[in-house]
Amino acid sequence: MGTLSVHKIASKDRISARVNHDIYQTIVKAAESNSQSINDFVIQAALSQAQDILQRQQLQWITVANDNEALWLAEKMQQSTPINAKLEAALAQYQQVLQQKCKK
Repeated sequence: MGTLSVHKIASKDRISARVNHDIYQTIVKAAESNSQSINDFVIQAALSQAQDILQRQQLQWITVANDNEALWLAEKMQQSTPINAKLEAALAQYQQVLQQKCKK
């Protein structure tokens, strides 16, 4: 794919990457279509990916002390949540819109 190096400049760090031409062209097109500089696009994409990875690593797992708690938790996870009136109305409206679009 490419090589990556990190340089410290004053109070800002610098990241540089070497990539093949196809990867570069893809990044350029994506940055342009998003009205961003290549640098801003790469930083945003890398930061978003880094945050997602760190967030997944920080997820805490539920622990249960005994079989009764495990059974209770399993039952709760299998129960369906009742649909309230507002959600039901929104679903009906959405289905009407879909039907209208399918008829066209």
